[in-house]
Amino acid sequence: MFQLCRDLLPLWHAKLLRGDTTGADETAMALLEEPFGDVLRTLCLRARTPAVAELTYGPELGTALVEWRHTHT
Repeated sequence: MFQLCRDLLPLWHAKLLRGDTTGADETAMALLEEPFGDVLRTLCLRARTPAVAELTYGPELGTALVEWRHTHT
């Protein structure tokens, strides 16, 4: 599940950045459903700050996690 969540989160972020709010919302709903929800919560817990997120998960996933935390908390 980590791999799928890792792939979907940057996809959600890319849709959000290009203004595809419907697509971003659909992807967000998939991420929030189980079993992704547990994986996503764990990713967010480990990425407490932008620097930690980027160092832990790389720039693409780290940036997406920071934005997710900002828009979904």
